[in-house]
Amino acid sequence: SCLTAHSLGAKNTIARVRNAEYAVQSEFYMEKFGLSMTINPDFTAAREIERLLHFPQATKIELFGKGRCELAEMKIEHGNAIIGKTLFEINQKMKMNILICAIVRDKNIFIPNGDDIVKEGDVLYITGSPKAINESLEKMNIKVRRISSVLIAGASRIGFYLSKMLEKDGVNVTVVEKVHSKAAELAGNVPGVSVMCSDAMEYFESMSEADIKNTDAFVTLTNNDEYNLIAGMLAEKRNVYKVVTKMNSHSALKELQMNTKICSVSKESAVTDIIIGYSRSLLAAENFDAISSLYRLMDGKLEFVEFKVTSDEAYLGKLIKELQVKKGYIIASLMPNYKNRQSRSCNTYYTASSDGYIFGHLEHTKDGSTGGFNIYIDDVNVRLTDRGTDYGEDVFLFPIRKGSSYRATTGYDGSCALAFVPLN
Repeated sequence: SCLTAHSLGAKNTIARVRNAEYAVQSEFYMEKFGLSMTINPDFTAAREIERLLHFPQATKIELFGKGRCELAEMKIEHGNAIIGKTLFEINQKMKMNILICAIVRDKNIFIPNGDDIVKEGDVLYITGSPKAINESLEKMNIKVRRISSVLIAGASRIGFYLSKMLEKDGVNVTVVEKVHSKAAELAGNVPGVSVMCSDAMEYFESMSEADIKNTDAFVTLTNNDEYNLIAGMLAEKRNVYKVVTKMNSHSALKELQMNTKICSVSKESAVTDIIIGYSRSLLAAENFDAISSLYRLMDGKLEFVEFKVTSDEAYLGKLIKELQVKKGYIIASLMPNYKNRQSRSCNTYYTASSDGYIFGHLEHTKDGSTGGFNIYIDDVNVRLTDRGTDYGEDVFLFPIRKGSSYRATTGYDGSCALAFVPLN
């Protein structure tokens, strides 16, 4: 159908691809048939579940900038250290390098400012690097637990993709499927996964307390929404750390899990959001061709747009605080184009040829030295860290104006990779 549409002059075509072999070679078919996008609903749902298992404290995860920035949806539970704190205090006093870009309170969404206070029960949308978000969770008194053992109910296509993803990540996976032919097929396709031919509820009931305690996550992927929800609620009652259920996007059963910690995933919703986001990007691109993607959350009430800054924009080179951003909008993240980076040597003076960033990676060793690592912009030390004898790694990023001098100095036996990233 897409090939016919393309031959008739359609500029953009999207094809649903469910076959696993076709999905693996999607780029080949996109080029061969002139497709703008291919979507595998089952793979898309599995990827969303995998992200939730990698960040179990969140109820939804989206990635920006090829994984360099995460958008996490998270509910603030009792005992969280940021309850009663303003956003300014969270950033400045608690030293959390994240941005709370939206708050849902009593079903109302608003863009907060520095004086807004976080309350128990709020749902926050947080952006930051994966490392910064994990560090912030510890400061919130949230125990970060790695998912290492997952029990999956249902050997569906989603179960197949999810099992392969988790197995590749080194997670112990057990799949329970009552239909023997499906169980045998999955066991043959994913040999590293344990497959049990049984009813998931009966299997779960037969597990000992020790087995349940060692099960970090329970994922229900059968074609029965009622079954998935009941099984998920049972798992939550048995104190399984993370519970994810597959649910039809229009199912009224979602209301029953509103006051639980169960996360629901709908492959229909996941695919719809991708298509609508792509379509909105095309519409917006008529006036602004730098938009690369668009994400919809809260049934479209909240949108996140990712776009590229071009060389002829009027706001190029300005500080973010100098920009006149409309009410209800916020700039959540800035990701330099590292493809244009220019390598630099440490302990050498340079002059910025344009506005840009100093970007680099530092590795320090246990050699007993006590020297620090310094970055100078116009001979002003903007970063001073005394690492002592501890081993570690660090990544740094500083803005710099055209014509300013800069250099990095090291005072110990370590390695430093330095680069200048121009804005244009």
